[in-house]
Amino acid sequence: MKKVKTLFVLHEQFGHFTCCPGYTEVFKPFICSGYVGEFDVFVYQRPLRKMRGAAQFGPRRHAVMVLNKLKEQIGDEEVVIFCAGKHSEDFIEHLKKFNIVCFADENPRVVGTRFHGYDVVSVSDVPSSVKHLVISSFLHEKKIGPKLRRIFPDRNIYTLYDGFMSNHEQLKRVIKSFIGKELLNRVYGFRPELLVYTPTWAGENIPKQYFVKAKAINPDMKIFTIWWDFDDEGKVNSLLDLENDSTLFALEKASLEFADFIAENSNYTRLAKLYRREGIYRYYPNVERVYWWPTIFDPEYYQKLYLPKKYDIAIFGSPEGKRAKWIEFLSKEYGDRFHHFGTLQEREASLKNNWLPKEEYVKKINETKIFVNTQTLEWRVSFKGKVREALACGTFVLEEDNPETRAFVKEGTGVIYFNGEKDLKSKIDYYLSHDKEREEIAERGYRWFNDNFSHTKWVRFILEKLEIM
Repeated sequence: MKKVKTLFVLHEQFGHFTCCPGYTEVFKPFICSGYVGEFDVFVYQRPLRKMRGAAQFGPRRHAVMVLNKLKEQIGDEEVVIFCAGKHSEDFIEHLKKFNIVCFADENPRVVGTRFHGYDVVSVSDVPSSVKHLVISSFLHEKKIGPKLRRIFPDRNIYTLYDGFMSNHEQLKRVIKSFIGKELLNRVYGFRPELLVYTPTWAGENIPKQYFVKAKAINPDMKIFTIWWDFDDEGKVNSLLDLENDSTLFALEKASLEFADFIAENSNYTRLAKLYRREGIYRYYPNVERVYWWPTIFDPEYYQKLYLPKKYDIAIFGSPEGKRAKWIEFLSKEYGDRFHHFGTLQEREASLKNNWLPKEEYVKKINETKIFVNTQTLEWRVSFKGKVREALACGTFVLEEDNPETRAFVKEGTGVIYFNGEKDLKSKIDYYLSHDKEREEIAERGYRWFNDNFSHTKWVRFILEKLEIM
């Protein structure tokens, strides 16, 4: 078996890098496959974190400070919050201190829904009586601010990051230059056959130019990278934003220019549009380098343990967005028969003190009869990794119906799909009373997944496409 000399470039997204997706879903499958020989690991978040520490405080602290001052200034007067997305989710405790009339958003998937008990309206439907408009977005504040000032010249438009961004952008350029040069040093000294890069957050991705230079240093080196969640409608993609450029074309084509194999992990329908060069993808280069090849999880942990089933129904993960609503629904319907086992992310433990060590997390998946999985963000549908976690453990899955998961696994192969509360309750009641049928479906999914997506096969496919083997 050929052993590939590999440089892993991993982002330490939260906590220790061994808890992060780049480690559990990419690094460990590669290492366990037996195809990796000599290797080096560059965790590029670490120097970034040290440099940020020297900057006294980051964007979150700045935004909280601004919100507190705004509250003192506005008092109890009515406010509309713009953007019902992840940023508002993260800051909801601070935003709720205001007298919120509604949220407003341009995303059609969000308009008409409810966000933490408030209506989400379109920009054109913002009540004329409300004088104060607060923009709750870090990534899009610069674009949204001028637009709202044109639409609402007689209103007070408040931003959270104006006083922070100039220093932040300067610091970010210094950090990226430092990290990029370290990447080139690693490539020059180690001379890998394969560079595996796992980006996550837009503001912390390594700019494209350094990968281009790395290939110039080592022309025979292949580069593998991955696209995780993607906001197609909002045209925001932390995985492809490798240039920090304001133009959409530059944001999205960057990794296509230097990577030899890109694994699309969560959005098959987006990939189909990319292949058809539809809409914004019309001029994208090298689309043939992108494959629908969702990650698998650390095979040393995620496996069938053949434990007795202790829990009738469970949802795993932090109570975020839509998932929080499903947790509330199942708690009311099933009481003690339902369990919410939270997150692997230690930083989210405070949400409900439900952080689990990896060993305990996998154990509870194995001990669950019905693993319910749902979407989280109202405005994004994606193939969640939790489905693959459950399949690897041989656990029966009830999945909120969506085209992304269906593109990976057909119904009855470990997974049954549901639509809405009534359908979910009906299927839970049925499969709790039909143990044999439920376990047959779970076993079928377990065997299918391991026959087709073992860590060895997952890595071998990548290496074959890269023509390294």
